[in-house]
Amino acid sequence: MRVIALSVWKTPYTGGYEAVLPAGEVFVIANDPPEGATAVGCVPERHEELHAHFVPDDVRSNPKYASYYLCIDLDVIESACRIVSDVR
Repeated sequence: MRVIALSVWKTPYTGGYEAVLPAGEVFVIANDPPEGATAVGCVPERHEELHAHFVPDDVRSNPKYASYYLCIDLDVIESACRIVSDVR
C-alpha cells in the first residue's frame, strides 16, 4: 500500500518520503481525522522494526532527527484494509 513516511525532527522541519507499507502490516490511526480530511496520520505497530524501511539511514543518523509516522489516504484505508481492533 502506498504511503508517505513523514520524518519528525527536533527542529521546526518535517521531511517526507513516498514508500510502500508491506502487505499484512498492522498500523494504528493516530487521531480521528477532522471532517473533510483526505488522509490520516498512522503509526505502524512494528514502528521500530520498520524504521529503516521508511526512513533513509542518513536521516536516521542525524542528531536532530526524532521519529517518523505515516500519512495514509483515507480512500486507500477504506478499500485496502480491514479493521483488526477498534480500540478507542
